[in-house]
Amino acid sequence: MTAILTSPSLGARPAQSAASGYNPRMLKAIGLGGLAAASLVFGALLAFAVLCTAATVLGWALSSTATEETRAIIDGFAAGALLVMLIDSMIPDARESAGRTAGLVATLGFAVAAALSSLS
Repeated sequence: MTAILTSPSLGARPAQSAASGYNPRMLKAIGLGGLAAASLVFGALLAFAVLCTAATVLGWALSSTATEETRAIIDGFAAGALLVMLIDSMIPDARESAGRTAGLVATLGFAVAAALSSLS
């Protein structure tokens, strides 16, 4: 198990994972190290997976009883949230690389997507 937590390029220090938030120094400071730290991280990720699974099952159960109007509202909210996330993360990077035309191209892309969606 310690082979998973160590990196050859770092010597004997455990590798830090940005995705899990695993910080070896912080865990050693509170008395956890090695296998105990790995168990803590694995337990947290397992709890998160169980929570996501339960939320998915609950969402599916609730959506099966929803009316068409309610489903349309939910889909609209989800689409808006997706657009906000995309714009917040991608447009600043695109504007930095492509300049002012990035916003125009993004707007054109959304318009084409909406037009194609209305055809089906």
